[in-house]
Amino acid sequence: MRLNLVQSYFPRQRLLHWLLSIAMVLGVLAYCVIVGMLARDPQSMKTILLLGLPAGGLALMFFSGYRRFQFALMILPIVMLAVPYTLPTGAGPELPVSFVLVLGMTTIWCASMYLRGRQLEPSPLNRPLLVFGAICSLSLPWSIIWRDPILIDHWDGQFIIVQVLALLICLLSISATLLIGNFLRTPRQLKFFTILFMVIFTLNLLGRIYNLPFRFLNVGGLWGTWFVAITYGLIIVQPGLRWWWRVGLFVLLGMTLNLIVIKDSFWVSGWMPAVIAIFAITWLHSRRAFFVLLIVGALLYQMPPVITFLAEVRQDNAAEGSTTGRVKLWRTNINLVQKHWVLGTGPAGYAYYYMTYNHDDARSTHNNFFDIAAQFGVIGLLVWFWIVIAAVREGSYLIQRAPPGFLRTLAVIATGGWISATASMFFGDWVLPFYYNVTIRGFGFTVMSWVFLGTLISIRHLLHTQAEECVQCEAWT
Repeated sequence: MRLNLVQSYFPRQRLLHWLLSIAMVLGVLAYCVIVGMLARDPQSMKTILLLGLPAGGLALMFFSGYRRFQFALMILPIVMLAVPYTLPTGAGPELPVSFVLVLGMTTIWCASMYLRGRQLEPSPLNRPLLVFGAICSLSLPWSIIWRDPILIDHWDGQFIIVQVLALLICLLSISATLLIGNFLRTPRQLKFFTILFMVIFTLNLLGRIYNLPFRFLNVGGLWGTWFVAITYGLIIVQPGLRWWWRVGLFVLLGMTLNLIVIKDSFWVSGWMPAVIAIFAITWLHSRRAFFVLLIVGALLYQMPPVITFLAEVRQDNAAEGSTTGRVKLWRTNINLVQKHWVLGTGPAGYAYYYMTYNHDDARSTHNNFFDIAAQFGVIGLLVWFWIVIAAVREGSYLIQRAPPGFLRTLAVIATGGWISATASMFFGDWVLPFYYNVTIRGFGFTVMSWVFLGTLISIRHLLHTQAEECVQCEAWT
């Protein structure tokens, strides 16, 4: 009877409007009271998060549009590599803007898929990426349940924050791949995306060579590898490129190789992946050219200057202790993995075991494969190899299917770059940054490999769309 009386005086829409208005007023009042109570400690994580809610709401409203969402993704290279600012958390680590942007876009995208019933763009990469993300997530509670008893008395309650952030690095790296693959939908967008990387890499190259004031750039890790992959791929694969563009790209390629191979020869993980990228891209483009390059490489390997150069690199690394030191670290890692081989010690978890059992030599492995095995177990490592194989197979398939043009060139660049990035994992953690080595600030440049991997998903979609359009045109004719 009361319900009928209310409905007679207040139509359903008017009643809902009043209820929402009252809830909004009460919510704003409660928000102001809570912020006022926490304002005594402005550096508190809770205060920062609460103050960030209005900005987050505005960002959610702004980027909820499809075109704006695409725009945010296309400027992602600028945010990753040219925005030096970080956001304080009040708990020690500072979050790079690229990390926050990918986290916000992932949240919006997941909410949109749930509310609108959207699905991922079909790709052979989806399943291994999602499985690896699930294993990373499961490894955190698994590591807590099966934690060594000796660690319980020394466990720092703040370490769980470190583990959550380390887990987010892995999940957001995967998300960056899926975001690029699901929202960059035209060749023009992919070209613009690639050009942005080239411009930033060129500025970084000139800044390092001529000491120009480009310190704001957050370019590190595999930047040289990806710059070599882009320039070399465009030179040998892209048809119809005017000769002056090829000359310019060849000059940039030579300057990059001179910087990372000759001047920074000591840093093997900086130049070795770039050399591998050249061979991988040549193999993907032309088997004949690859065998010619192999012969040239073998002849160069026998030349006295090259022999002297490689001998000096080996001597420098041996004197610094990189060779024997890393082997020792890997043995320590293997001993730990044998005790926690199923799902590992959790994100960043082996650092605490090292500090407990190997306090005098508690260093990271400087090897992504060992990092993955220690954090996510043998199962996680096997799934990682699944991702690598699926990416190379998908790239090879797209290269064979794509006609000569930019899409084929980008497929060659992305696949060859991913092969070299995988090889770089043996020398360091430039693909999945270990929290205590590259730190969370390295997310801005380690995610490069992941966004280029995402272009393979976009290329598959574009080729499928072009094939459907051709079939429709043939049907009409």
